[in-house]
Amino acid sequence: MAADVVGLLTALGHDRAAVIGHDRGAYVAMRTALDHPQRVSRLGVLDGIPIGEALARCDARFAARWWHWFFLGQLGKPAERVINADPDAWYGGSPEQMGQEAYWRDWADDVRAAPIESGHHMAEEAPEQLAGALRAFLADGPEQPGQAGVSRPGPVRGSAG
Repeated sequence: MAADVVGLLTALGHDRAAVIGHDRGAYVAMRTALDHPQRVSRLGVLDGIPIGEALARCDARFAARWWHWFFLGQLGKPAERVINADPDAWYGGSPEQMGQEAYWRDWADDVRAAPIESGHHMAEEAPEQLAGALRAFLADGPEQPGQAGVSRPGPVRGSAG
């Protein structure tokens, strides 16, 4: 999918652009920045952690607490039924459960958080606050290849190299 992002940039006539992704889209955004740093001026990751960090934490305790993540890989697609039965329970999660932004220090030299007062769906729940944080993120500092950022509970921004 990172190649699709780069293809879209090319088709639109852009050499570089800021790439921002939420949840699973954050993994696409991060992969785009890792594979094509010269094409990414800023990286914003909303509600996500590096996939390697997620997998490193994936032990029996994690599986017991976050069992629902594994639904999405099943062919029978029971996840939709379970999610729709109680979306608030499905999308719960707090900074205490998700951890701090410290895990991004291995990926970027400059990591800063901008908390958004919302649940998982910050674009729907706090659109003005999110838009303001993203505008500030995009306006902050020079655009250099290889910049990175992440977010939980809101946008975190930074640069690596």
